[in-house]
Amino acid sequence: MEPEITYSELKFPSPVTQTAKKTAECKQPQPKTLPSRLLVALLVLTSFLLLMALIALIILYSQASKACGTEDCCQGPASTDQRLLKDYQHMRSNYSQLLRCAKCKNESCVTFLDASTALHCGLCPDGWRISGGRCYLFSTEPLSWEESRNRCLAQQADLLIVGDKDEQSYINNHVCATVYWIGLTDRENEGEWKWVNGSVVSLKFWLDRQPDNANGAEDCATAGQAGCNQMLKSWNDDHCDKPFRYICEKEAETSLFGMF
Repeated sequence: MEPEITYSELKFPSPVTQTAKKTAECKQPQPKTLPSRLLVALLVLTSFLLLMALIALIILYSQASKACGTEDCCQGPASTDQRLLKDYQHMRSNYSQLLRCAKCKNESCVTFLDASTALHCGLCPDGWRISGGRCYLFSTEPLSWEESRNRCLAQQADLLIVGDKDEQSYINNHVCATVYWIGLTDRENEGEWKWVNGSVVSLKFWLDRQPDNANGAEDCATAGQAGCNQMLKSWNDDHCDKPFRYICEKEAETSLFGMF
């Protein structure tokens, strides 16, 4: 037989307890979510930054491609090694050349060098000779005095101006076989001999009984041939229109790095 339950034994929750429970449930923290507008803004900003980064990469790639178009930078390690080896060999060659030519780069160098050596050392143009820090061209083409000077001027030089006995001695050693025009004339005032730079001649190396202004028309000076047996004397006056070879002169390149 089941036990009987009386109403006095039943327990019902009080209204106050139910209200407190509901209040506690309402106070529990809810998960936070970003506003939809802020989320969209962040997505737009991220997309913009990615786009700018992509543009920057494209620009850098384009510049690198252009640089590789003129250099060997895109041809791999083997090509780079070859280029470095070539640069090293070039530097070594220049260094050896610098050592060989250093002494001759000094303006006080008076040792005669042949044309090929002077060219190799970067002192004088091809076909010229050097002495005392100056370059000389002994031409093989006979021209008038005026034409000869124009040829010299066209090569950033001028007809020979003899500055001292050493220079005259050097010239005499190379003019015995023929006659050359030099940069000396009295065309402005008869008997007043001046160099092409306008200076009056001081040291004089005229042949005996020269200048004689034969027939009143010898206004330009030559050096050579007849003066070989008269020590330093080798100058003669002659007609300016006669065709003779000529001697051009200019300063040698004295910079140690003029050849590079």
